[in-house]
Amino acid sequence: MGIPGSLTFKLGIEKTVYNNKDSYILGGLGQAVIEWAHGALSPENLPATIASVENLRVVRDTDAPPTDEERQQFVRFADFFLGVDSRSWYALLRKLQPSCCGVDDLLAAGIILHDHRPPYGVNYIVDFENEELVITASVRRKRFALTFEELTAMYPPRLNVYRAHHAFDEDEDEDEDGEDEDEDEREGVR
Repeated sequence: MGIPGSLTFKLGIEKTVYNNKDSYILGGLGQAVIEWAHGALSPENLPATIASVENLRVVRDTDAPPTDEERQQFVRFADFFLGVDSRSWYALLRKLQPSCCGVDDLLAAGIILHDHRPPYGVNYIVDFENEELVITASVRRKRFALTFEELTAMYPPRLNVYRAHHAFDEDEDEDEDGEDEDEDEREGVR
């Protein structure tokens, strides 16, 4: 099943969509987001991407259920075999997750089901205010950021995927001099 996570667009307000599986950096949602960002966040494409995010409708399962028109419009993203109310937004938009349809298709659909849960797994925040992609891993309590400039540079997006992946792979128990940080603390060294 893989690891869950989320994708957030931060532009005045945060619009967050849940990602049920494959939120890994390497070969999962992280790679898809970084590859998407390479083109979508370039100076020439940024205005259109911002407009798509601004127009992105956020629905919640506590909202009124989808109308018949909305059900017809979004039926391609539905998963009615979940054991939940098939008339819910959750069932209707279940396959409208970034790892299932891709970020471009998610934005083109113009709608997301809001993820109300606290951050967990691996989370990707496209921060338009600070012009960076922030990646957090809740279990390891790590954070890594790539600027829009780094994301859209001439080198292949795969390089940024590896940079992000290795930032989370580093041994977090070692400090800068390679010593075991926990051992230093036990000995009173700071």
